[in-house]
Order: sequence, then C-alpha cells, then structure tokens
Amino acid sequence: MQSWLGSRLSLAVGAVIVAISMGATPASAMGPYAAGAEGADISWPQCGRDVQITGDTFGLVGINGGTPYTMNPCFGGQYHWATSGGAAPGVYLNLQGGESPTGYQSCTDGDNLCKSYNYGYNAAEYAFSHAYIETGGASLAANSWWLDVETGNDWSDQQDANAAVVRGAVDYLRRNAGRNVGIYSTSGQYWAITGGLYAPAGVGNWVAGADGLDSAYMCSSSFWPGAQVWFYQFENLDMNLDQDAAC
Repeated sequence: MQSWLGSRLSLAVGAVIVAISMGATPASAMGPYAAGAEGADISWPQCGRDVQITGDTFGLVGINGGTPYTMNPCFGGQYHWATSGGAAPGVYLNLQGGESPTGYQSCTDGDNLCKSYNYGYNAAEYAFSHAYIETGGASLAANSWWLDVETGNDWSDQQDANAAVVRGAVDYLRRNAGRNVGIYSTSGQYWAITGGLYAPAGVGNWVAGADGLDSAYMCSSSFWPGAQVWFYQFENLDMNLDQDAAC
C-alpha cells in the first residue's frame, strides 16, 4: 500500500491542504440540499453510459472501483457530469475492513484497532487526494463526502475493528480535509458491520432501499439515534439508475 504515497500524490495532498486553508468551506451540517431536491448517483458501473441530469438536480459520484484503494476509471468525466445539474456535487468512497500498520496513529504490533483506524484514515486520504488529481482540483467544490458501508464488501468479524475503520475515514475527511461527511448504508447493514459502536454526531445518513422518490418516511430511518438522514436512495429499475432525494 506504500506505492500510492509517491511524490505525485504527496504534492497533491499538499495542494489540497493549501486550497482548503485558502477558503474551501463545507456546506451546512444540516444537510447539503433543500428538502425534496432530487438527484442521482453513479460510479464505475455506469462508465460509458449517458446519464442525464438537468435543472437543480444534484449528482453523487463514486471515486473507487468498488473497494478502497482502487479508482473508478471514469471518475473525472462523471464528476464533470455531476457539476452540470445546478447543485454542488457530492462524492462517495467505498470502505471495507482492513489494517494499516502506518498512518495517522502509531500502532503496536498487536493493536488491531489502531491499525483498523489507520486503514480507514488512509483510504479516505487516498480517495480525497486522487479526486483532486483526477479533477484538477475541482473536487474541492463537492459539498459532501460519503462513506459506503455495506455488507457486500469484506469486513472483519470484529465489529469494533470495523467501527474503527469508519471512524478513521470520518476523521480524515472532517479534520484534515474540512468536509461535510455522511455514511451510506441501511440500519441493518450498519449495525451488522459496526454493532452501532460508532455513532458520530453531525455525520449525515444516506439510506438505501426507498420505494420511490416520494418516500419521505425514509427520512426517519437513521442508522443510530440522533443521526439526521440527508438523503434516501431509490433504485429505479425502469431507468436502471439509482435516484436520490434530500430530506
């Protein structure tokens, strides 16, 4: 995993920090869009597909190729698509269980929670820095960054370790990158993965599994008590497209 910390990426990280310090600010923590706003989310499975977005709708784009430390080969073009809807775009990255001995925290050999934290932290740094590179810095305009936490990816059987991965990613994006952060999942999946051991204040929820774009009841389906649902997602099978609505 050391290879991605090459000179080009190190320069990009420095440029990101400078740009943030010069005035890139996150959107309101109450949620990035007005209630009822509609949008769509795309990633590598939609490469080469013409997805329309018009008016004041918003776009959300996945940067990974389904797992951490991989790249969506179409991210640059899809991010440009996401800027065409009249509302600031969002970005999401995929997470899964893992350990990194090096990173923000210095870990002893047997401290798997520390290593799990580093894994999530490094995964978020990788995604944020590569987004900056692939968009020539335009990704700094993204109003929110989302962490995809789903059982379809590989997770540890230790829920506290999984919670540490998520915590590390949130900490990088909030503390170092100065972003609004949310988690994409369902209540069942999030609890199966983390056991509810990480319930961060101010982190939005993006809930999958809505029956349609008019499913406002999903706005009360938060993953932990006190969390605010910012979006819910509807899989439109007729359009073969994931659509979203803001709470």
